[in-house]
Amino acid sequence: MRIISNDKFISRRGRIGQFVSWGGLAILFGGMIISFQARPESPSYAPYITISFICLAVGFVSANIGGYFLRRWGRRPRPDEIVARNLKGLDDRFAFAAWMLPVGQVLIGPRGLFVFVTREQAGPIYADGERWRQPFKISRLITAFGQEGLSNPALEAADEVEKLRNYLHSHLPDLDVDEIPITPVVVFLHPRAELHLSNPTVAVVPVKTLKEFVRSPGAGSPMKTPDRQAIFDLLGIPAKKSKTEKEQEGE
Repeated sequence: MRIISNDKFISRRGRIGQFVSWGGLAILFGGMIISFQARPESPSYAPYITISFICLAVGFVSANIGGYFLRRWGRRPRPDEIVARNLKGLDDRFAFAAWMLPVGQVLIGPRGLFVFVTREQAGPIYADGERWRQPFKISRLITAFGQEGLSNPALEAADEVEKLRNYLHSHLPDLDVDEIPITPVVVFLHPRAELHLSNPTVAVVPVKTLKEFVRSPGAGSPMKTPDRQAIFDLLGIPAKKSKTEKEQEGE
């Protein structure tokens, strides 16, 4: 399997996450200092309290935005690195693209394109049709700022598929893009994720079984080799080497 990633994009987003996170914490700290300076008997009490609340709001939002960026692009291993590691062993007919397209993680292979949306929740997760939920636990409050919310990953995955198909339409006008199979997949990265699935609207798999899933006959649909190569060309991925070429390189 070939792996390509947009390293400049990833590095830039990681730096933004660090800057915004530290900036948010600094604003929160500044708001706290200002609140300590406020005295009820002072005529400046109301402005001080107003400023401290503004700092609290701005700092809180900034820290959460920064945390979102860091979770996706600043922390190692990143979600795309975990996915790529669990896909290792696939042959050269496959290519994994991280942040090379309008969607974050895409696997291109003989059975079409797989768009991965990742989640990091541990414990029981329930998917019943279009509805997703995770039982509340006090312990989740501790990790609330370090983890992306569950929300509805199936809906997000379906949106990503639409976004990718529109991109291929505009960049590969000679291809019949509507005939290219694109499969949305929700991937849970945490080893202690407990999935309880009842007719989910998209494929849902733990990352440890992801490679077996994309290899299975029921995953995706056969994709024409010229279509696959056209997408490889778009991404700058060289054609799969023939057996003769590999033997010549080994001489």
